[in-house]
Amino acid sequence: IEALQNAVRQIRTVEKSGSVDRAAAVGLVESCRQVAIEARSAIGEGYGSESEELKDFSFALQPVFRPESTESEYIKGVSK
Repeated sequence: IEALQNAVRQIRTVEKSGSVDRAAAVGLVESCRQVAIEARSAIGEGYGSESEELKDFSFALQPVFRPESTESEYIKGVSK
């Protein structure tokens, strides 16, 4: 979970700095999302579709891939 959170945050930070264009950043975030989907599937298979592990995983990544605010660090990146 933390690796995906950090990856998306870093991608958006690099995008904000101008080092990568929006299309490349969107593609990288989509790749992270696909990894999360695959991980979710594996967790569901291993622990069950109604397990607390799966619910916790999904809940933790909700703000990463569906931020509630346009001010989210997962949309804007992190300023240094």
